[in-house]
Amino acid sequence: MIETPEDALSEIEKQGFFPEIFRQLYQARVPPELVGSCAPPKLYFDLAKDLVLLFPSAEHWLPLWESNLEEIVVFDMANGNYVAHYYGTTDLETLGKTYQQFVSAFLLELIDSGIWDELDRVAEMFEYRHTTELRQFVESRQGTDWEEINRRFVDSVSD
Repeated sequence: MIETPEDALSEIEKQGFFPEIFRQLYQARVPPELVGSCAPPKLYFDLAKDLVLLFPSAEHWLPLWESNLEEIVVFDMANGNYVAHYYGTTDLETLGKTYQQFVSAFLLELIDSGIWDELDRVAEMFEYRHTTELRQFVESRQGTDWEEINRRFVDSVSD
């Protein structure tokens, strides 16, 4: 189980596929476009042992960032999924089964928060390879169940 920021940063390095932005987040060098969405994990390390009791899979979590001390976003090293957990709940949300799906879900969340003009820069930070398709999707999405519509797009993204 990863219990310290140093252990997490070491594991990010060991995994070898995480772009530089993940190291920057751990160093509290958060780009302006990500302020409010991504912060270095802090509360997570205080709660790690309790989270394992609640979610046995947390034993294999690599924390990537926290949002407002309310949510932790992790890479589950046991199954390769990317997961979000809101502290104080018993819910886990799978953000993606691959890295590109995970970044798709994250970018859709940011777009819905208003980063349309900064999308290319943020996508580049995360080495996202589907920006054109994402823009086309957002410009053409129709319906009222945004969560379901977005989930279908995320699931369609391949690495």
